[in-house]
Amino acid sequence: MISKYFQNYSAYYLSKYWVTKRKFENILKNKITKDFFQKKISNEDKSFYLNEISMVIKYYEDMGFFDEKKLIEIKLENLMNKGYSLKKIKYYLQKDYFNINLINSKISEYEADEDINEKLMNKCVNKSGILKKNQNFTTEKKINKILKKLLSEGFNYNDSIDFIKNRLKIHGIP
Repeated sequence: MISKYFQNYSAYYLSKYWVTKRKFENILKNKITKDFFQKKISNEDKSFYLNEISMVIKYYEDMGFFDEKKLIEIKLENLMNKGYSLKKIKYYLQKDYFNINLINSKISEYEADEDINEKLMNKCVNKSGILKKNQNFTTEKKINKILKKLLSEGFNYNDSIDFIKNRLKIHGIP
C-alpha cells in the first residue's frame, strides 16, 4: 500500500495531467526534493519516500494510467494541431520521456504522408497570425517573416521556400 503522502499528490496530479511513467517518476522525485528543502519532510522521510516511488508507479500502472501508445497518439494530434514540424514534435515527445522506438515509429508513419510538411506549415502560418485575411502576401517583408517563422518552428529551409512559392502561385504571382 502506498503512503498517504503519495496518494493525495498522485491522485491530484494524475487527475490533472497525462504523463508517462518516467516523467511521473521524475515529478515525484522533484516533489520529494522540494518538500525536503522546504522542511516539510525529514531526511528519513525523504529516503523512505524515494524508495517507495517504484511501488507508487506500479500501483498506478496497474490501474492503467500509463498507456504510452494512447498518450503518444493524443500528444501527436495535439502538437500537429498547433502546426509544429515533425522535428519539433519529436523533440517534445523526447522531452516528455516517451520510448524512443515508439516515437520513431509514430513519426515515420506520419513521414510516409508526402503532404504532411505542407499541411503542418499551413497550420503553422495560419495559427501564428502572420497572414491576416485581407493582407498582402506578396511583400518581401511578409515573405521573410513567414520564412523566419517556419524555420524557427523546425521546418526544412527548402521545404519552406517551396511552400512559400506554392502560396504565391495560389495568389496568381509567378
